[in-house]
Amino acid sequence: MKKLKHSCRNNGRSMFSPAPVSLYPKKDKLSSTEKKQIQTEYGQLQEMVPTIANRRRVTKRQVVREATLYIDQLHSELLEKLHHNGFSDFDMNLNSLNNLVINLMQNNLDLNKPSNTFVNK
Repeated sequence: MKKLKHSCRNNGRSMFSPAPVSLYPKKDKLSSTEKKQIQTEYGQLQEMVPTIANRRRVTKRQVVREATLYIDQLHSELLEKLHHNGFSDFDMNLNSLNNLVINLMQNNLDLNKPSNTFVNK
């Protein structure tokens, strides 16, 4: 008959000794509200990308990858349309198109901000 060994040790230390102090503080965990908000934002991004919009299960990594590919595709299509609509003389590569889009978006955001220049007295 075999004897059973009973051990009072857990991972090399006594079960009653305190846990070791970490040299590196733990990162603050996200609250459940923040987690839900991030999940909602990933879902909204997924709905905007045609290749994954109707898929049931998609990882966050897939959402980001597919969104990046879709943005690149949209930039290429915009570049092609610009060339067909009279911008063919203008040397525009994908990097300058990215800058153009960023500037247009920034201008659009600036236009949507309330202006304090016209104040009624």
